[in-house]
Amino acid sequence: MKKLLLAVFILISSGVSSIAQVAPAKSKIATAFAQFKPATITLTDGRVLRQSSSNIFLKNSRLIYKHLGKVMEANMSVIAKVDFGDRTYIKTDSALMYIVDSVKSHLLLCKSTIDMDSYKRNMINNQQITNLEISTMVSVTSTDLTNSEDLVYPLDNEYYYLIDGKQIKAHERTLSRVLPKEKRHLLKTIIYDPGFSWVDVTYLNKILALF
Repeated sequence: MKKLLLAVFILISSGVSSIAQVAPAKSKIATAFAQFKPATITLTDGRVLRQSSSNIFLKNSRLIYKHLGKVMEANMSVIAKVDFGDRTYIKTDSALMYIVDSVKSHLLLCKSTIDMDSYKRNMINNQQITNLEISTMVSVTSTDLTNSEDLVYPLDNEYYYLIDGKQIKAHERTLSRVLPKEKRHLLKTIIYDPGFSWVDVTYLNKILALF
């Protein structure tokens, strides 16, 4: 009888877990925005520039802009922040992450990029094309030519916290190291919820509130 109850519990738990899974993110364009748009760019030396036609290239999460009819990639080494009005990006390492939410000075950030491994597998399986052809298709110069109804880019969304200037990956191990001891049990309560996912912003915001 105990074995039967255990089996039923496992089946129910598995069902709940599968329902709680978040569907993989996808995009029909290789940029963060469907249209290039104005942006206010803050440089590392504090200067502020305004670019009339900008976007974020999802292959590497970098800033791109239009100049004399051509799409150019910005020099990321001098960029600190990019504000599109409805979304603000912060430069971390060599990529841009957008601010999902904030509590006081603490931030929840998302780095959204094309999952190139999945994309290559899908393209090769479906169209029998080579890796070289795929690399050419997903390039800065092709960013405004990717609105095909048949083309879908699988996205890899990685979440991070920026706490007191320190970047922390959204993961139990890394978060447990930085949270005060008295709040670690609250972290476990959140991540052990049956509906929890490391890409579910609702839960990630609850963790942000712990800082």
